Amino acid sequence: MNAIAKGTEAGIYPTKITYTTESHKPVVYDSHGNDVSLQFTVNVIAGQLTINRSEGGISITGKAVDEEYDGEAKKIEPVQVSGISGEYKVFYSIVSGNGHDTGREIEPVNDDQQVGRAGVRSVRSARIDEVTADEGEYLYEDLPSFTDVTELEIKAKVKSDNYEDIPPYYIPLTIRPRKAKANSEGATKVYDGKALTNESEVKIDRLVEGQKPTIKITGSQLHAGSSKNTFELSNSGKFKTTNYDITNNYGTLTVTPAPVSISAKNYTKTKGDADPTFEADVAGNIYNNEVTWSLARESGEAVGTYAINVSFLGTSDYNVATKVGTLTIVRRGGGGGNKPSTPSTPGTPGGPGTPGEPGTPGSPVLPTTPTLAALLPTGGVLGAIAGPAGGLTPAAIAGGLLDLDGEVLGIRDEPTAVSEDAAPDDIGDEPDLISDVLGVREDACWIHWLILLLTVIYALYNTIRIGARHHLIKKLDDDETENTQES
Repeated sequence: MNAIAKGTEAGIYPTKITYTTESHKPVVYDSHGNDVSLQFTVNVIAGQLTINRSEGGISITGKAVDEEYDGEAKKIEPVQVSGISGEYKVFYSIVSGNGHDTGREIEPVNDDQQVGRAGVRSVRSARIDEVTADEGEYLYEDLPSFTDVTELEIKAKVKSDNYEDIPPYYIPLTIRPRKAKANSEGATKVYDGKALTNESEVKIDRLVEGQKPTIKITGSQLHAGSSKNTFELSNSGKFKTTNYDITNNYGTLTVTPAPVSISAKNYTKTKGDADPTFEADVAGNIYNNEVTWSLARESGEAVGTYAINVSFLGTSDYNVATKVGTLTIVRRGGGGGNKPSTPSTPGTPGGPGTPGEPGTPGSPVLPTTPTLAALLPTGGVLGAIAGPAGGLTPAAIAGGLLDLDGEVLGIRDEPTAVSEDAAPDDIGDEPDLISDVLGVREDACWIHWLILLLTVIYALYNTIRIGARHHLIKKLDDDETENTQES
């Protein structure tokens, strides 16, 4: 008989006994070769062969996946196992990485649903954070793929009865957001009280074919200044914002101040009249009464020209330019002597002389020389000094000065007689010419010197004016004579 035990894989294999006799039973022979089997009871005990598990020497390698999102499904390649003998199987399971759970393409299954040739259960939920290393094992053919942005680890576990627990191997699987640029357009306008927007299409590069987000323009600029033409992107169809790393480039919305010009008008009035109502010419557009203005002139009522100034209240939305107007105050009756008088009408030309010779033209009537009273302004101190005939008299001077205030100027109604009993100190100093003529106190004589000086200046002024008028009249006469001779 023969005893044989065979095995390859780790385990226990029984010994197989075979017989060489025809009866295939044990036979016992004595020393002489005689069959004495009937005299014995033979117990056949088969042995066993034990093959123990190996404890190491296995190498597992795999290739990581690190790609940018492109809309295509991604899956790791199978791991390579070396240094192993006998039969084995590799199971894959999904391990969460950095809390990402997007892009998982696994449908929930029932408890009794089996997947893969290994006969193990699939993951019960599509959420990665519910998967642990002890469940959800897949054969490679059943390992799910991933499309959306994600960051995971795939665990490969080699199982064999010939080896002790083999450490697992981890393969990273990363799908990075797709880089892209989105650009909005800008715009410029002059302020018009309405918000500036530009809803032109936002251009985005490197979008996966067939994908387009929902775009909402949010940029707006109402007042003068600049701001970004912002926008928002949201999911639409196959487009998911989480699958892209988009750099937004915003156009610029610029509103420039509206030009406005406020020009005060020019006015003329006669001295003593009330001011007219001032107005201004406005060029440019003003919206919602956002610019208000007022006009005010320089103070004063004397003859002359006064500025009419423009002041305004507005906002930075306007570029306001102002122009000063004028108010001219003239004397009543055509300028009060500031303008030359109209010359007198020339005389009638003389009768014709001898035949063929023109008559001698008559001489123009010249204005008479004005008296001092006519040269001086009526009313006031200077008018009071000149008497009715244009001469200076103590009574006229005293009366005119008393019109102001006799006590202030020191004017007496008449000279005070000196008492015969008065002491020399009471009489005072010898009076001067002004005191004797005008009958005033000596301590106020400077006032009268000033009055006389002004009178002389005014007389010289009018003398110059009269000379100018004579010159003008003579020129007119000469021109008329020349015209008559030419006729």
